[in-house]
Amino acid sequence: MDSTTAGLAARQLLYVQHRSRLQPRSPRFIWPTNRHLLAGQRGLADVLFSDSAPEEYDRAFLKHAVKRIEQAIDTATEDDLEWLGVERGDLVADEDLLARFVDLIVSGIDDNVVGVRIPQPDLRTYYFPLHDTDEQHPLLGHAASVVLREEGAAISQGTTGLKTWEASLRLGSHIVAQQDTLFAPGARILELGSGAGFLGMLCARLAKDNDVYLTDLEGSVLSRLHETARLNHCTAHIAHLDWTQPDIDFLTRVNATVVLAADTVYDPELVRPLAQTIRAALIGDNSPERTTSGASAAVALVASTVRNPDTYAKFNKELNDAQLQVKRAKLEQAHD
Repeated sequence: MDSTTAGLAARQLLYVQHRSRLQPRSPRFIWPTNRHLLAGQRGLADVLFSDSAPEEYDRAFLKHAVKRIEQAIDTATEDDLEWLGVERGDLVADEDLLARFVDLIVSGIDDNVVGVRIPQPDLRTYYFPLHDTDEQHPLLGHAASVVLREEGAAISQGTTGLKTWEASLRLGSHIVAQQDTLFAPGARILELGSGAGFLGMLCARLAKDNDVYLTDLEGSVLSRLHETARLNHCTAHIAHLDWTQPDIDFLTRVNATVVLAADTVYDPELVRPLAQTIRAALIGDNSPERTTSGASAAVALVASTVRNPDTYAKFNKELNDAQLQVKRAKLEQAHD
């Protein structure tokens, strides 16, 4: 790979992570190799800072980026210099990145003087490859996105539903990879516990000709889902659904062929209602066409981060008690 192509790949990699506000200290954050980072640093400031990311995030991002660039410069070999096409004395950190970093440091000092700013909801953009589309992103090429307004302090406010969690992202990647199988003509997609709305909006973008239903409890989460649908220009159905008192008539009307749930197994008091709701959703209208369809029988995909093994074991027991066939599936990864 030549330095121009590698530099573009480095900017693309950093761009998608920056837009989703993935913390640079996260073990999930993927940094380009030193050589590729040096090739991609020029023009990176224009790519990254064209949106209004929170200053705290940009400050943390640049702290790590500048440190890595400086380390890459210090450890650059003669082969690296030849590949980059520069002399050692000309290999320096990009001026625009450094200037932006200095501005953010000064701004951070001012914040410490006048007091900490109250965190505000932030727009985060999650990109995914979409080859069968006319949409052309100027940096990423054939790609589409889901835009969400999220609150980093959601848990401290007692609301887990205003943030996108790891299992949602992993299941989303699997859905992109398996979209042709999951979203056959006539498919009806139901998400339980939609929360911030990432999975449901992703499905609405991928399956524009299918009915997509996002459900959660009444209140701030459901209101945010309506806002998210407007942000993404999606026509998904949004409805209240309480697992402890599921609306069987609603689930029958939806008659889902694909049921989705991500990061919903966290409260031991809710695992039985969740399992029972999944069963009711899979039964649907119990029509002959549905029950004799063989390969097109309804399926539920549940992705979980196992925080408490006892809670997860209880959930699996409730699924078995509900006479649901449980199979551990390997999540596929979407590729460009």
